Amino acid sequence: MSTFLSLVSLILGIISWVAPSIAIMRYNSNNSEKYGKLSIISFSSCLASLNLQFLEFNHQVQLQNWSSLMDITGTLKWIAVILSVITILLNTAVYLLYKEKATGR
Repeated sequence: MSTFLSLVSLILGIISWVAPSIAIMRYNSNNSEKYGKLSIISFSSCLASLNLQFLEFNHQVQLQNWSSLMDITGTLKWIAVILSVITILLNTAVYLLYKEKATGR
C-alpha cells in the first residue's frame, strides 16, 4: 500500500506542475479559455498529492512503524512546501500572463 500511495502521489505532483506549464506554453494560442481548467487541475492534483501523503502517514502510524515516520518526516515536510510553492508560482504566472492578454497590454 505504501508504494502505491507514494507512486500515485508522485504522479499527481508531476501533474500539478505540468498542467500550468502547458498553459504557459500555449500562451500564444487562440484558445485561452482553457487556462482556468488547467489551473483547477493543477491545484486539485497538488491537494490530492498532499492528501495521499497524509494517508501514507496514517498507514505508517497504524503499523506503528515509528522509525519510518522519523526518517521521512523532515524530508516530506520540505517536499510538501516545495510542491505547494512551485504550484502556486506556476499558476500565478499563468494567471498574470492571461490577464495581461485579456486586457490587451
